[in-house]
Amino acid sequence: MEMFGVLSGWRQIAAALGRSEWWCRRLASEDTPADRRLPVYYVAGIPAIDLPSIRAWLDGWRVRREGRKGVARPRAGAAKRVIARHSVGRSIIP
Repeated sequence: MEMFGVLSGWRQIAAALGRSEWWCRRLASEDTPADRRLPVYYVAGIPAIDLPSIRAWLDGWRVRREGRKGVARPRAGAAKRVIARHSVGRSIIP
């Protein structure tokens, strides 16, 4: 299910970030510190995230991880890719 401005389901969220579904679930879990947790909410049991939240999270992630080598991080340009794909009405999943 895809709503305007919202990615729903682990597959869409993972594709938008260029990471695996497992990675996204791990960063959305309660075990992840609150300042690093992926801002996912649930609608009828389906994980969802809106585009402004994902963009803010990516910006914060880059600031926290800037200059550190060897740390897993979202691919460069992930936020722009999410916005561009979503705004032209194409599916997030290639």
